[in-house]
Amino acid sequence: HAVVAALRGGGVVLIFPEGRSQPLPIVLPLRTGVARIVLETAGAAARTGERGDVTILPVGLAYHEPGIFRSASVVVKFGAPLPTAEARALARREPAQAVRLLTDRLHEAIRAQMVEAEDQHTLDLLVALEHAWWEEAARRGEPAGPSDPARSLAWRQEVARGAGALAVTEPDRVKDVRRRLE
Repeated sequence: HAVVAALRGGGVVLIFPEGRSQPLPIVLPLRTGVARIVLETAGAAARTGERGDVTILPVGLAYHEPGIFRSASVVVKFGAPLPTAEARALARREPAQAVRLLTDRLHEAIRAQMVEAEDQHTLDLLVALEHAWWEEAARRGEPAGPSDPARSLAWRQEVARGAGALAVTEPDRVKDVRRRLE
């Protein structure tokens, strides 16, 4: 209940909602703790006539060589604040549904802040593909690659989403491209 008290007092709390660290470049299913804390804070505030607004700020972490702690680099990407009013209203009637709604929205918001791949090797291939892409663009006289890590992350997200969609519709072509990249 110290977290609820901190939030009611205007404090900030950092929570890793997956509940554990893991080396895969994907967002694991989230635990419901964030949603429960937000809804408990809103409920406690409502009982005393206070405002129970809590801002959830989704954050994505994109590591380069995540297994090497001391030399790893990371891009931290912040998403837009997650709206909670609908879940707070729903919690009065259907608390379990409100927790699920808020947890699902947080999961999608975090996923939108990072590059997801089936494994680290796939993410490494994506990085190699990005370098090759920008080198080829430079040879054609086009502007150089992304000048900052956030642009690079956005490029990788777009390509990873496209590859995921193609893996469903054109699995043999995706396997062929992956084989050639490897």
